[in-house]
Amino acid sequence: MLTGEAPPDALARAAAALGGHADPLRPANERNAQVPPIVAVVLHQAMALPMAQRFANATSMRAALRMALQSGLSINSSGQTTLQVSFPGEHVALTGETGVDVGEPNPIAPNVTRKQSSTEVSTLIVFKQGQGDYKTIGEAIANAKPGMRILVRPGLYNECVTVDKKIDIIGDGPIEEIIIEHTDAACLVMQTDYAVIRGITIRGRSGLKGDEHTAVDIPLGRLVLEQCTITSDSLACVSIHGMSSNPVLWRCRIQDGKTVGILIQDHGQGIIEECEIINNGVVGVAIRQVGNPVIRRCKIHHSEIDGIDISDKGAGTIEGCDIFNNGRAGVAIRNRSNPLVRLCKIHHQSNGYGVYVHQKGEGTIEGCDIFCNANAGIGIAQESNPLIRRCTIHHEEQRGIFFWDHGRGTVEDSSIFHSFRSGLSIGQGSLPLIRHCQVYDGQESGVLIWEHGTCILEECEIFGNTHAGVEVRTDSSLIARQCKINRNQDVGVFVRSNGNALIEDCDVTGNDRGPWYIGRNSQVQRHRNRE
Repeated sequence: MLTGEAPPDALARAAAALGGHADPLRPANERNAQVPPIVAVVLHQAMALPMAQRFANATSMRAALRMALQSGLSINSSGQTTLQVSFPGEHVALTGETGVDVGEPNPIAPNVTRKQSSTEVSTLIVFKQGQGDYKTIGEAIANAKPGMRILVRPGLYNECVTVDKKIDIIGDGPIEEIIIEHTDAACLVMQTDYAVIRGITIRGRSGLKGDEHTAVDIPLGRLVLEQCTITSDSLACVSIHGMSSNPVLWRCRIQDGKTVGILIQDHGQGIIEECEIINNGVVGVAIRQVGNPVIRRCKIHHSEIDGIDISDKGAGTIEGCDIFNNGRAGVAIRNRSNPLVRLCKIHHQSNGYGVYVHQKGEGTIEGCDIFCNANAGIGIAQESNPLIRRCTIHHEEQRGIFFWDHGRGTVEDSSIFHSFRSGLSIGQGSLPLIRHCQVYDGQESGVLIWEHGTCILEECEIFGNTHAGVEVRTDSSLIARQCKINRNQDVGVFVRSNGNALIEDCDVTGNDRGPWYIGRNSQVQRHRNRE
């Protein structure tokens, strides 16, 4: 076994998922540093719990592993195919029963002539200046055989590169000096089952002629993009679309897209890991039309509107990301989309929300640290109904969680504190369920219910707020059961005139101005409370 240990069984993994915990199955390269990340990605996908995320069949998995399983070849820690050679200082191959070389070679200078073994796959060299095998990448692909490696040396390559063979295209020099650029079409189009592109700058420039093309177009296959810089002056930097598209983007920089950094749509999938997605004109990542990617440990920031926008029944898993300094929202969820957002830091959105769920959006927000956003940590509106659990929402410039325009949702096991205004603000016909939460140290009331809003509080702790623990305004309603509402600087529960409340089995002691204020014409029922 590559890791030297048995993986967690499926029942244990399913139990962790149901309990909202991280998958105990970790990537193989975390258990054994000699396992290349690209191999770990393939193995991890093969063992995914949801069937839809696994390879469709053994043929698909073999295609992904073929480059790694060729005799005499290895894939280094960046995923690049390397060869067994015998120069001084080179590594000693560690070959198991599969014959896969998992050693870590030292880099070989481009001008060194290498001695090839009988099993070595040929390498073609592209050099704009004419000292290689070909002057263009397209010529090299046309003459390459499946499994070959193409080394691209520094230069500006004005061409549309169509990848229609299982090959590696590797930058042989500084990334910023190896540039694929095109003005009349996409710079790179994927048209095969599996290929690797590494260490290249890709610049879509169709905007110069008033045209609109993506820089990288992936309608099918597993394209592995590693350590590339990708920009576009018209449409998306990267477009992933179609049921058979399932690429991997690893440690890429996606920047300065005129509209979208990465667009995943029309059932597209993919793994986007450890990338930086920055300065895109509309959104950093757009997931649409049942797109279902995994976005893991990325930095997504300085988009003009949203960091991530999920719409039209989009899904996906967004995990361990740092999402900040976007215009309207870090993550926007709408149009019956249902993603999982977990273990992310979502902060400092300049004009809006950490998470904005609207237009009947759904989704699960789990284990996130959400703070310092302009309007609210989370905004929920227009019949949206997300699940928020085990989150920390704090130091918001206005409200912790803001429900309006018939927003719904469940908030559980979360802490909401140090909001400049209310921790929870519920109005305009909204009706959320809040349970097992702490709401404290807000600069106004801990929970504010207004304009026909209704809030159900169960087993919550509400304390230390500057005004009341819970404030119910005219024509609004509170149902509170088994809550602790203590040590607030006004009363525990403040029900204004014509407000409604049912308060049962609650502890309302220790508030500066007593347990209750009940305005005229209010309908308040109190049962078995400690005052």
